[in-house]
Amino acid sequence: MEILIGSGFAELINENDLISRRKNRGNSSNILKDINSQAFFQDLKQKGIRVPQWSRKKPINDKYLIKKFKSYGGVFIKNLKSNSLKQDEYYQKKIFGEHLSIQFFVLNKKIEVLTICNQYFQEDTYKPFLIKGIITKKINCSLFDKLSKICKQVTQIYNLNGINNLDLILELETEKIYIAELNGRPGLSTNLIYKIHRNIYKDVNFRNKENTIKRFFGTQIIYSKKKILINGKKFDFIKSLKNSRSFSELPLENAKINKNEPICLIHLESNDTEKLKKKFKKLSYIILNNLD
Repeated sequence: MEILIGSGFAELINENDLISRRKNRGNSSNILKDINSQAFFQDLKQKGIRVPQWSRKKPINDKYLIKKFKSYGGVFIKNLKSNSLKQDEYYQKKIFGEHLSIQFFVLNKKIEVLTICNQYFQEDTYKPFLIKGIITKKINCSLFDKLSKICKQVTQIYNLNGINNLDLILELETEKIYIAELNGRPGLSTNLIYKIHRNIYKDVNFRNKENTIKRFFGTQIIYSKKKILINGKKFDFIKSLKNSRSFSELPLENAKINKNEPICLIHLESNDTEKLKKKFKKLSYIILNNLD
């Protein structure tokens, strides 16, 4: 039996704070501080939860990345080129596998897996894991049980509350699951989560895993290919998108967007993942062409 639920994971934060304008109705600032620190990996390892090998000492080979302890959406992950680390950075070993995000809801210590997604990334040689989008996926019962157990373990460690997101890597060779990040608030998956679970804060009767969703939901970030000033005809085009539920986080008039910075989000759904990807590609082309 395959289970199709949604999920999403990573909250993307950049200098423009595009996607970080979210209300956090769950975890305290102290919890958020703990999970964005070196202590996070130490806590998980003590409980027997797998995390990628990491160190503050420079590795002897190039099979590592440089990452900040507070990393969202791949913004602060870069290839191994620097000779030294900043105070809030560390080296993390690369793990080759399927990148997943899982979003779960905690209320009165009860845990519900809301959605599970595949993550895909922007083509960027300097930032190889810059998040581009997420699409809900089908999983089997065995994998669902493993992911649910991880959510429960992490929740118990930090006494989590509300909506939380885990970034995980399912290693290809061993099928072992590694936790890459925990984000203690809604992020890129917010839109699709509320489409699937419309009354999440009112419904205290948790749905079981057999309650499946047949369609695939996705969210994609549109990155600018050059420096853009949103004015004149460009702003008129942006205004034409505002009444559509397919777009959010649209830029304001006279906003300055630099190359490789997010322009907006696209939210779509389909009964087929390949069709969904094609729809994203088509809409992305239309947006970028009108802002050229």
